[in-house]
Amino acid sequence: MGEFGRRRVMNALEWRHEAPKLLAAYEALRQGGPRQRYAAREVES
Repeated sequence: MGEFGRRRVMNALEWRHEAPKLLAAYEALRQGGPRQRYAAREVES
């Protein structure tokens, strides 16, 4: 991995940066988030 990749992993992709996004996505799914919208489109089609 080059220096750019290493810095990206350490600064942008580190767990402390990714965890809030993942937890928000899981919560949205738990509450029926995007999944409901897609299901509604399938029924209407």
